[in-house]
Amino acid sequence: MKLKDKYDFNELLEIIRHLRSPDGCPWDREQTHESMRGNLLEESYEVVDAIDEQNSTNLKEELGDLLLQVLLLSEIAAANQQFTLDDVITELSQKLIRRHTHVFGTSRAENSSQALANWQKQKAKERKSKLIAERFSTVPRAMPGLKRGQKVQDIAAEYNFDWTEPEAVFAKLDEEISELKEALASGKQAAITEEAGDCLLVMANLCRHLQVDAELALKQSVDKFTRRVSQMEKLMLEDGLPAGPFDSDLSNEYYERMKILEKGERI
Repeated sequence: MKLKDKYDFNELLEIIRHLRSPDGCPWDREQTHESMRGNLLEESYEVVDAIDEQNSTNLKEELGDLLLQVLLLSEIAAANQQFTLDDVITELSQKLIRRHTHVFGTSRAENSSQALANWQKQKAKERKSKLIAERFSTVPRAMPGLKRGQKVQDIAAEYNFDWTEPEAVFAKLDEEISELKEALASGKQAAITEEAGDCLLVMANLCRHLQVDAELALKQSVDKFTRRVSQMEKLMLEDGLPAGPFDSDLSNEYYERMKILEKGERI
């Protein structure tokens, strides 16, 4: 197969099928849905990174890598006689038409909020059960914890199992922090882990009440922390201090200087 300047979708499928054929690549032939799980997650995160960096060149490449995962997973399913790529495309097309009632049906949507409401209304009609337990099961367990926590609590709120005001969530957070302190005093690691998780879950719910994406907020804080520490290290090196493990008092002093610099204030 010769390298060309341009390929279409069918040619891409032919390449993938050739890779999985007896004359193709041993690695591609050996892959299963389970073995590709990590690759799928990694490629998804790399797409998000490219979007956050507003790097269209990287985004183009990473979208291709993500598409590869979808096509390979579909080909593996076809080989196992589970479903085909055509089945995937058909189910998606049907869902798009069915849930866009304001485009393909009789309902109306004057803005994106109304369009989303129509989508959610149609989605609710398609549910076979109204049990909250089954609703919870639709939230992927592989989803990042804070995001999953907020999704689950969105569902709980639909069933009126939620606090009505942020102040009540603050009170619950105080309660969970007290329980974490008690667990810490007990020295039992299992209890410490459990109570720490409870604190994180309540914090995710608090963010939801404040209309904050908890996962995005944490990402921004981690980015801010790594940026400040890297700049702190740079300042210390410029002042002739050695690289390596930081002196606690000195590093705290430089870290505070970095915070002041970021605020545009004088040191």
